[in-house]
Amino acid sequence: MEFDTAISDKFQIITATNRIKHLECVCQVDHQSDKINRIYGSIKDVTHEEERIIKLESVVQKYAPVCSSLQKAIVIIETKTGKITDCNNQIYDLTAFTQNELINSNYNVLFPSLSKIDIDLNISFTKETILKKKRR
Repeated sequence: MEFDTAISDKFQIITATNRIKHLECVCQVDHQSDKINRIYGSIKDVTHEEERIIKLESVVQKYAPVCSSLQKAIVIIETKTGKITDCNNQIYDLTAFTQNELINSNYNVLFPSLSKIDIDLNISFTKETILKKKRR
C-alpha cells in the first residue's frame, strides 16, 4: 500500500559565501511502509521574511517593558499589513478584548472608522514632527 505524506518545515543553511539563508521546504513524500519511493516539492528562500520577523521580535522585546509600564493604552500596528502586533494591558482593560482577539488582527477591530490612509497620514505627521524636533 502506497502512502502520500505532506511535509512543511523551515530550516537554515550556510552558503558558500558564509551567509545564513532561511529556507522553507514544502514537499510530498510517497512511501510504502518503511521505503520512500519519491520526494517532490519546492524549496523557497524566506530569508527576508525571517529577518524581518527576528528584527520585529527584538524591537518588541526592547520596548515591551516600557509599553507595559505606561498608564496609557498602547497599540503597535504593522503599517504595511495593518496587523496589530502588540498591545499593553491597558488596551485590554479599556476595550475588553483579549490578547488572542487583538494580536495579529487587523487594526479595524479597534478602529473601524479609520481608513488605511488616515493611519498613513498620522504616521507621516508623527515622523515629520520627530524629524523637526531632531533638527532643532
